[in-house]
Amino acid sequence: MADTKTEKFPKITVKSSIAKPGSKKSLTVKGVTLDELRTNLNKHDHWGEYVCNANMGYKNDGKKRIVEVSVSAKPDIYMPVWSDYSKASKDDKKAWDDMYAKLLKHETNHHYLALEVFAIFLQEIEVQNAQAEATNKAVEKEKDPKKKEKLLAGFKPWTVTTLKARLKTLGTDLQKVQDDYDKKTNHGQKEGVKI
Repeated sequence: MADTKTEKFPKITVKSSIAKPGSKKSLTVKGVTLDELRTNLNKHDHWGEYVCNANMGYKNDGKKRIVEVSVSAKPDIYMPVWSDYSKASKDDKKAWDDMYAKLLKHETNHHYLALEVFAIFLQEIEVQNAQAEATNKAVEKEKDPKKKEKLLAGFKPWTVTTLKARLKTLGTDLQKVQDDYDKKTNHGQKEGVKI
């Protein structure tokens, strides 16, 4: 009896597009002096913000096995505007400029943290693909039907259910690294974000 051809586990294609952060205004603060500016800034719990704007998608093979994952992000960094900057003294402008540069670096670090989380996720897909390929090759070589069955049963392809669960934890991972970083740096104050 001829051996029937065993269906191969699909490779997951990845479509990834993560843009550099755009720049947006978070808040406008008034104050001609640093004291006035500081008072108005301190009315807000944070002065800048990184927003990832991530989108995830997927396609399956009709058998609920994942064959494509798309990851995209169009992040924005929101930064404050000092409306009375032109009226300020040279020293006060320098203090603002120094704080602004440190705040921008802090918010940009949030982007780098998000990139690291995405990289881990994409690496997981590469590992899944390598395991699928290795299983496919082993099954193809194996002649004993029982051993073939065991090889097939030993590999778990990503399904719609498993990917949805992972995307949920990916969102949690993204938020956790941001929250941990803000806690560690007190929203950048320990990195010099102060007036």
